[in-house]
Amino acid sequence: MFLLDLMQVDAGITIATMSQKAGVTERTIKRDLKYLQILGLLQRTGSRKDGQWRVLVSSNLGLQTNEQLP
Repeated sequence: MFLLDLMQVDAGITIATMSQKAGVTERTIKRDLKYLQILGLLQRTGSRKDGQWRVLVSSNLGLQTNEQLP
């Protein structure tokens, strides 16, 4: 649920930024995002360039990392 937490903090976060914060490849992030969309937990609104992520359920788990968000 770490990705959902990131997107709740910054709906305009990029795949590249999520990849850096999670310490995984962009391909892994894309695969995980697709799975979250299939589960109905996440929706992409707007265009590819200027769009935003819409989290459809609150994860309530908090961040799963020691990294501080800016």
